[in-house]
Amino acid sequence: MSKMFPPAAATDQERARHIVAPYRLVPGVYVLGCLEKGVTVYRQQVRAHNLVWALSELARSNAVPFKRVAIIGGGIAGLTATACLLSHLNEVRITLFERRLDLCPRQQGSDHRWLHPRIYDWPRLGSRAPEASLPVLNWSEGRASDVARQMLEKFGAYCRLRLSENPTHGGEINNDLRLYLGVNYLRVNSATGIIEWSGRRTVREGSFFRAGTGEGSKEHFDAIIVAAGFGEEQDSSIPSYWRNDQLGQPILAGAPRTYVVSGYGDGAIIDLCRLAIERFRQDTILYELFDKNIDVQEDVLRAELDEPNGRPLYEVLSNFKLLEPLQLKLNKRLRKDVKVILHAAGRSRSKNNSMETLLAYRSSFLNKFLLYLLHRCDAFTLSLNSLTGIIKEHRARPDQVVRRYGTKQLPNVLDLFSNQGVLKPLLISMKERQGQQTDLLWKPGSFRHIR
Repeated sequence: MSKMFPPAAATDQERARHIVAPYRLVPGVYVLGCLEKGVTVYRQQVRAHNLVWALSELARSNAVPFKRVAIIGGGIAGLTATACLLSHLNEVRITLFERRLDLCPRQQGSDHRWLHPRIYDWPRLGSRAPEASLPVLNWSEGRASDVARQMLEKFGAYCRLRLSENPTHGGEINNDLRLYLGVNYLRVNSATGIIEWSGRRTVREGSFFRAGTGEGSKEHFDAIIVAAGFGEEQDSSIPSYWRNDQLGQPILAGAPRTYVVSGYGDGAIIDLCRLAIERFRQDTILYELFDKNIDVQEDVLRAELDEPNGRPLYEVLSNFKLLEPLQLKLNKRLRKDVKVILHAAGRSRSKNNSMETLLAYRSSFLNKFLLYLLHRCDAFTLSLNSLTGIIKEHRARPDQVVRRYGTKQLPNVLDLFSNQGVLKPLLISMKERQGQQTDLLWKPGSFRHIR
């Protein structure tokens, strides 16, 4: 557990106060993971469990008012927080707002992105376990579209659970949960707790939600949980990371093509792998490289990574005893129909000046491990020149340039508020602190699990 939390002997109220602190923007307004780094679906869900449990504990002692709760964002974090509330508290009225006309809109239909609960923590013990093992909205590894389907079906089940406990509610309208889709206007006044909005009130039909007629309103909430995700891509001219593409498919006609991948984070490295490795799948690549010896080889790798002298990752991987056989296997898997340029300077011309500095970036270890292996196999050309010059030199068409610069996290959150001048420095400070832990901090047994 992080040092910021009290010892195990602390009371639930003390634990709850410490848990809530990194989420609180101002009294009554909480930002759920929108400004954190190294974000995964699983980590966002853990944060949602932690926050809801802590707020509910504080509400039990009347430390915070918690009768009318607004959740802004119908993606995975927002749905998890809503389902946790439906599971855990019986006297809370919840209003969920989503800008688009469906829930989990980014992951639905995304068949080329693979989601795994903990694979980004590899080679830690348990990182390959395929199930999230969460009490609320649990899921198993799969395509993003499959994970979204699992989540939405279970979300519908939590809505039914609350209906069955309130037999006076008629039809499929849950008076404890209002859900607005297609919210085209929403502004939060953080000083008063008032949200003004216009959108379409929905009616649940099984695990589906039908958008009804539009309405506008203004209302006060005791607590506002901002789970608005991370915003659009930094470069708005490119398709979203979650939109389906053909990068991983062989070229069917014409000569081999040159692709330019610009960026150096997880998204850029994953697309580099899809372009450079034949039949690349995130769920199988480790097993294909390590074969049956993966457990033993992970132990060796963990021992080298955990050495107390803190060697740079480049040095650790360069001296990894098992690297050569892995390199030989990967060499047999390199695609023959593409040439890939990795523009590692990124959008803002970062200070990357070598593979060593590139491996020091905060990307997941698994992706940096694959990046280094591809580097050893000479599977791509590393370039730190200007992107315009690279595109011109290799005559790359727009559809052969993949830009992965992350998302507009801060503007995405700030745009929700009417008093932006007051909140901007607070949000910047929250982003710099990175204080929202992903340890499992809620009290076991607090949430009802629905299979």
